[in-house]
Amino acid sequence: EVSIGMRGGIGRMLIQLAGQASSDPAAPWAPTFGSIALGLIAAGTVAVIGVGLKNYRRGEAAA
Repeated sequence: EVSIGMRGGIGRMLIQLAGQASSDPAAPWAPTFGSIALGLIAAGTVAVIGVGLKNYRRGEAAA
């Protein structure tokens, strides 16, 4: 992929984040912990929905 230097491009954002990592060590941790929290919230939501819908699961039929 050829970088064209768009302001909103993901490659440019990664390069800027890498540049900030050397001057501000806390900068890369915020998106990392944010994505971890979002993943845990999503997994918890799916688990709660699964518990709520437990009574509607189909059972296995004997062959």
